[in-house]
Amino acid sequence: MWTDDAREKYRTITHAYPSSMSDGEWAVVEPYFPSPAATAAHGLLRGKDMLHPMRRIVSAIFYVLRNGVTWRALPLDFPPWQTVYYWFRRFARAALFERLNAVLVALDRVQSGREAQPTAAVVDSQTVKATEAPAPRDYDANKKLTGLKRHALVDVDGRFLIIGFSTARLHDSVGAAALLRAARIQCPFLELTWAD
Repeated sequence: MWTDDAREKYRTITHAYPSSMSDGEWAVVEPYFPSPAATAAHGLLRGKDMLHPMRRIVSAIFYVLRNGVTWRALPLDFPPWQTVYYWFRRFARAALFERLNAVLVALDRVQSGREAQPTAAVVDSQTVKATEAPAPRDYDANKKLTGLKRHALVDVDGRFLIIGFSTARLHDSVGAAALLRAARIQCPFLELTWAD
């Protein structure tokens, strides 16, 4: 609902996109991203001389992921796409997004009155159409779709714990088994898992 407080909050956000984080959201995730004093590599400036604030780089990454645009299609008010892509690859290789997801899930569970770590989960899969050539496309005879299959392990409230992708041909039981193997490491407190 648009109240005076809400209008003031959104009026003060500059360069805001729907994928942009509020100050409160950034305060929660900022400690998990490199600070400007972190050593950068590959010719990027470091320390206080870093050319682009980490918040703008993270906002640009979220913009690409949320809107599905190519890196080169980033709006010009973001840092250069090469810089954003460099940091995205660095974060992905370090599994930063997976660690951040685990922290956010734990915080949300505690806020809703549950234990931080889930003891029960639900595993399921879904076949989705994929038209891009690099995607691992295949034919799912059961769903009669050409595309890829996403496998998800969620807690009982629906928070994502682990997500995996495969070709559509892969049987659900094989994908679920892979998720459960990964869950032994990422979610060690799981005692019970449901599947449809």
